[in-house]
Amino acid sequence: ILFQARNRRGLGHLARGLNIAHELRKLAPHSQIAFYTRNTPEQNLLDGFTCHVEPNDGAGLADWETLVKQWLPDVTVYDTMLPESLPAATQRATFLMRRCQDSVQHNILANPLLRQFDCILVPHTHDDFPFELPPAIQERTHFIGPIVRTADPAQQASLRTVYGLDANQLTLVSTPGGGGFEQQAARFIEIIVQAHALIEAKGIAFRHI
Repeated sequence: ILFQARNRRGLGHLARGLNIAHELRKLAPHSQIAFYTRNTPEQNLLDGFTCHVEPNDGAGLADWETLVKQWLPDVTVYDTMLPESLPAATQRATFLMRRCQDSVQHNILANPLLRQFDCILVPHTHDDFPFELPPAIQERTHFIGPIVRTADPAQQASLRTVYGLDANQLTLVSTPGGGGFEQQAARFIEIIVQAHALIEAKGIAFRHI
């Protein structure tokens, strides 16, 4: 199984793929799972999975078609971003269709390439995805909800120690992310500051990370 995860500064695409890969490893321990990424991820995130990083500092997808031809994966997985075409050596392809801006989402749904995918996974509920699916892809599209990992109690305990957190105290964690655009990140940080001030004004004891 070969994942195409176009990670930039953020980890959203890679995190979804890794969450799926961990579950696949549980179901089929001997499966060979690899990732094709734009930038080199931290090795401790990969947890033993093979990773091929794009050449030329992540400009384009220079090696993708060659890798598919050489490795002949049973399944290729594309996250969020549709390719221009599927390599000729593709056997089965899956598309993770995360909700995008309305105009972008309509373009994706209208793209005839979507019909070439064997499976389309939507990491949302029906209520969170207010777009009509084309009839040609309805049967192969599955709404699976958020793609997340079960919390690890040992990791949680370790984080509480590192940050000096009290399990009985409200803790707010704000994650602007790293792969978005500056304007969006700035607006999100403004909202975080406002939320912090509202909680503080109520006299609630809390930690904000």
